[in-house]
Amino acid sequence: MKTRGKDFEYDWIIVEQLSGSKSDQVFRNYLNFKDQSIKKDGTIIFSYLEEIFSGAYGNALNEQILFEAIGDSTMTLDQLRTLFQIIKRNGAPFDTILNNRIVNAIYPESRIGIGDTIKDFSLLDQNGKVVSTNQFRGSLFLMDFLASWCKPCREVFTDLKKLYDSYKDKGFEVLGVSVDENRDAWLNAMEKDGLPWNNVITERGLKSEVPLRYNITAVPTNFLIDKSGIVVAKDISIEIERFFEQ
Repeated sequence: MKTRGKDFEYDWIIVEQLSGSKSDQVFRNYLNFKDQSIKKDGTIIFSYLEEIFSGAYGNALNEQILFEAIGDSTMTLDQLRTLFQIIKRNGAPFDTILNNRIVNAIYPESRIGIGDTIKDFSLLDQNGKVVSTNQFRGSLFLMDFLASWCKPCREVFTDLKKLYDSYKDKGFEVLGVSVDENRDAWLNAMEKDGLPWNNVITERGLKSEVPLRYNITAVPTNFLIDKSGIVVAKDISIEIERFFEQ
């Protein structure tokens, strides 16, 4: 069962698993307090959460509570960052993906967006060869995060292959970055799809370092990167042609 906040979506399964526990009680007490205080100054909610997060026990739901608060409260970024630091001191993160979403929400400067220089990485391709993003300097290249189980990811391959064939001689490159946790499934999908460009795999899914570094929470996600390593577009489709016309 999923619940949507203002700008996010999270899973209640953790709450359900801890039903009746102290963590569950703390979470539900916060929701009741928030509903009563939502129109009040954010300082009231901040003081309430500061007391909860500074408790003597490590609450596995503290990150969930903070994530909820980010979307629903009037707290300032400084207050949210203070609460996050308290959680970290008490042993979190418990969930690396949720932790990454919190970081990107309260530290917007950490996000990679249009105009930013990419964060280089190296991963292994299907033959065990190291492929590094810095080898594409001097080329316009598409960094495409995908997975074998992602139907929308694979549906665009026919058009992308046509585009690649048309512009590869002009310096266009593609790097497929799989977030598959099953290497065999990735290899089988690549063989079936016949992808002619470089492909690498993280092998730990969305919890791997590279997807976390790029704040990848879903696939497909892609970045179009210019010859200097700067992001010029995100989640672009086959309208890449216009970048060769500039």
